[in-house]
Order: sequence, then C-alpha cells, then structure tokens
Amino acid sequence: MHRGRFRTIAPSLAFAAACSLACSGHPRERLSIGIVRQHAAALVLLAAQEGFFQDEGLDVVLEEFDTGRDAFGAAMEGRLDLATVYTTSVLLQALRDPSPRILTMLHQSGQNTVLVARADRGIRTARDLRGKTIGFPRNTSAEFFLRTLAEFAGVGWDELRVVDVSVQDVPEALSAGRVDAVAIWTPVCDRAARALGPGGAVTLRSDLYTDISVLVSRPEVVASRRAALESALRALVRAKQLASADPERPLAALRRAFPEMDPAELRAQLQRFQLRLGASHLLLQNLRSEAEWFTRAGRLPAVSVDLRSIVATGPLDAVEPELVTLEAGP
Repeated sequence: MHRGRFRTIAPSLAFAAACSLACSGHPRERLSIGIVRQHAAALVLLAAQEGFFQDEGLDVVLEEFDTGRDAFGAAMEGRLDLATVYTTSVLLQALRDPSPRILTMLHQSGQNTVLVARADRGIRTARDLRGKTIGFPRNTSAEFFLRTLAEFAGVGWDELRVVDVSVQDVPEALSAGRVDAVAIWTPVCDRAARALGPGGAVTLRSDLYTDISVLVSRPEVVASRRAALESALRALVRAKQLASADPERPLAALRRAFPEMDPAELRAQLQRFQLRLGASHLLLQNLRSEAEWFTRAGRLPAVSVDLRSIVATGPLDAVEPELVTLEAGP
C-alpha cells in the first residue's frame, strides 16, 4: 500500500502527559492514533488539546497522514493502535480480509467530497464527464463519490479516463491541465479551485452521497486493550459534548492543528461537517451501499462478507450505550 507523508503532531501533548505522570506517579497507557489531515479528525484533536485523553489515564501520540487510507494502512500493519479513516478504505480492506474493527463514527457529511473541474474543459454538469480525465486518490472515499456522481448522471465508469493522483498533487495536476477534473475532499478541494483562479473552476456535488469517517483498530487491539479503548472513547464523548455546547471549540482545535489555513476558510469547511459519534444503522447502511456499488461496477469480486462483524460495538456500548443502535457485537 502506498504510504502518505505523515508527522507526529503531539509534542505538547506528550510533554503534558509526562508532567502529569511525574506528578501523579501513576503509569499511563500509551495509545497511538493516526489522524487524517482533515476536519474529520476534529473530535480527536479536541480531546487531545483539552487534555481529555490524559484525564482518562492515556498517553496519546497523534501521527498525521495525508489520507485516511494511509493512516488506516499503518494501523492494519500494526504500526499504530487506531486510525481515523473514511468508510471506503475500510470497506475495500474488509471485503478482502475482514480484520478492521470500527469503534465509532467520527463525522458525516454530504458536502465534504466534491468534483472540481476546469471550466475551460466544457464541464458544467456530471453528464459532461464523458471522455474526460478525472484524477483522485485511489482506494479512498473520492473514488466512491465519483462513481456515485457518474452513475446517477448516466455516465459509465468505462466512459471516464481515471488516473490515480496523490492528495498533495491534486491542485497542481488540475491547474497544469494534466486532468480535466478531480474528485477530492475538504480542504484540498478548496485549494484546487483557488489554483484555477476566479471563474476557472466548476464544483459539482451529489445529494446522493454521504461520507462518514470512523475510528478503526485491529481485532487483537480490541481484544487485548479494551480498557484503553474505552478510555479513549470516553475522552471522545467528552469532546463531542464540548463541541455541542460550544461550536467554537472544535474550530479552535483545528486552527491550532492547522495554523497555515485561513480561519474563515476553516470555519466554512467545518460547517460542511456533522461531528458525530455512534455505531448506528446509518453506518452499516453506508458500508453496504458502498459494497454494492463497487461490486456492481466490477471493482470488487462478488463475495459475501458480514459487514456487521467489522463494527465492534462493545467498547462504545460500555461507555455510552445510547450511541449504539446496532444489535450486540464484539
């Protein structure tokens, strides 16, 4: 699997945890979490910055990745304990090897992933995509979004010229004209549109598409580190409660994590998201819908996988049972 760039972003958190450890004399349990450089990580960032993980006895280290696909890959390879990732990457893995374990949703949005097209290539609606070259990071939510957008416009997948473009190369690929359009998410979609200048970009969305990010681990972590996972989920529940009571707090957390981004843009982008925890039928239906689409399109073999089995409801049910609306699970 292609590995994206990443960096550890928790030096202050690690320092605070060390100070707390020295004062209390009680050992803390280390937990490593890979986060995607997007608003989908807002609750994790908020819990870290507010000290909620520390309050729960955890020494959390966050590693930042360009895509959830790459954070997810690191977790599945055993280099991280947990990862934030969109459901598409989890699904594509689970249909080959049902080892991922989803602990909770983190957000949902119908406005986060879009298609940004060059206006000078004659693209005004999704029907205009026939014969066009579309770039996106393969095996991510952008691919499922593009399939949804094209199919409901009556455009076959074989009528598109699709190319794999890394997240960091998306704006330049579009502005240089190597692709006619890109399917991509916030905040990269905004950078791609700006790269084309005033009036140079056309943005297309789909009312039929909802993306969901989740917190994922491996079966052995769920089995052997149940207490630590429950502590992490309690911290996230506190973060969600704080975000609901004061919507400015997740925005402030994102500004501290991504200081290079314009505050007004961050606010506009965050408004496209619904921060949400839970293990619900919405999550399961999202997974099943994606599986059906990819199988029908020939992207995946027609195999039978119990997608309910990859949602580990036990830890969240122990922490906040009203957030679990699926039947009992691992």
